[in-house]
Amino acid sequence: MTFTKRDTGQSIVRSIGYRRSLLATAAALALGVITAPPPTSAKPVPPNQPIVSTVAGDGIAGYSGNGGLATAAEANGPCGVAVDSNGNILFSDTNNNVVRAVAHSTGDFYGLKMTAGDIYTVAGNTKEGYRGDGGPARDAQFDTPDGLLVDSAGDIIIGDTTNEVVRYIPAVTGTHLGLAMTAGHVYTVAGDGNYGFSGAGGRAKSAELGLDVVVGLALDADGNLVVTDGDNSVIWVVANATGTFYGQSMTAGDIYIIAGNGNSDYTGDGGPATAAALDEPEGAAFDTSGNLVFVDDSNDVIRVVAEKTGTFFGKKMKSGDIYTVGPKSDANKLSSPEGLAIDDAGNVVFVDAGNNITYLLGAKKGVDQGVNVKPGKVYTIAGNGNTAYTGDGGPARSAAFNTPCGVASDLHGGLLIADSGNNAIRHLTD
Repeated sequence: MTFTKRDTGQSIVRSIGYRRSLLATAAALALGVITAPPPTSAKPVPPNQPIVSTVAGDGIAGYSGNGGLATAAEANGPCGVAVDSNGNILFSDTNNNVVRAVAHSTGDFYGLKMTAGDIYTVAGNTKEGYRGDGGPARDAQFDTPDGLLVDSAGDIIIGDTTNEVVRYIPAVTGTHLGLAMTAGHVYTVAGDGNYGFSGAGGRAKSAELGLDVVVGLALDADGNLVVTDGDNSVIWVVANATGTFYGQSMTAGDIYIIAGNGNSDYTGDGGPATAAALDEPEGAAFDTSGNLVFVDDSNDVIRVVAEKTGTFFGKKMKSGDIYTVGPKSDANKLSSPEGLAIDDAGNVVFVDAGNNITYLLGAKKGVDQGVNVKPGKVYTIAGNGNTAYTGDGGPARSAAFNTPCGVASDLHGGLLIADSGNNAIRHLTD
């Protein structure tokens, strides 16, 4: 089915309304009408609890600072965040239509000479548009990029939201997702640029998607690319190779639905994922058992598509079926969960934009992020629920955030949070 793009609606209001509503504030900040206070320090850190700091952004909405210290730079509504195998932090500077990197060490990365702690633009020329495929990534145009993924090879994958496409920047020249690519250039790998719902079983670049909410991106063990489609309430996969995946015969470069029936609802737990109803799936990741874990935003839950039969998150699961793993049965009540990641201990972490909190969902028993974790239980690990920019240098649970949008593991036990409304990237460390 194909339909016309709408201007308003619950999906836009709930899932990116938080981000987009910041534009008025961002403009006021840029004009100096509102002064963003520096983050204030909090109380001393209790033992074993993570502390919070800012690693990029000065709190002012703008676009400045390339080639200089990341904490002195201006960003505007960052949403996606990722860490590459060299420890560099990448984030989608959403309202500036670029992807930027904070260098972990001094060296050559993404075709640029970088200095540790400094910030650089690695994709996008800041102009809002949809141009540049087949050419250098820094010359290309994007429109409100949010979801972001960096794989172990250094390939960058971007949810180019308002363009209704997913784009790919390879680290090395070769074939990726069925397409020949040149290192450092940008390519569309899913979506034809039109808003709609069509194309399952055909070429991914010819499909119509509805990516007007935060795009979740994940790579499975076979290199297939999973894309959450919030407006259509489905999850797609772009096949990296020809073969059988998710119980379907697939061709490299084609696109398939692996979860959701296209209806916006909350049904289907305990049955096949493709028969279930979702409502605005967003952040997604594969856990250490190969299960697909994702945010079902408007249902305010975290759901899992089991990769194999077994017990996960304290529940018995069957391969290919879908389950809710949190937090309907817990005391936590979510309000627009968005980004999601798997931390170094194998537990699920996700940000709740409406409550300004980062949660941990237990997959394994043990101590993680300063809490005693039990499988299937949800814990607050960052944020006091207030909308502010406070707490740097203190315990993460006492700090205040403003519409966190994305989260990623730093590969060393810590977490990165895209604190969208504060125009900053913040870091949780032990």
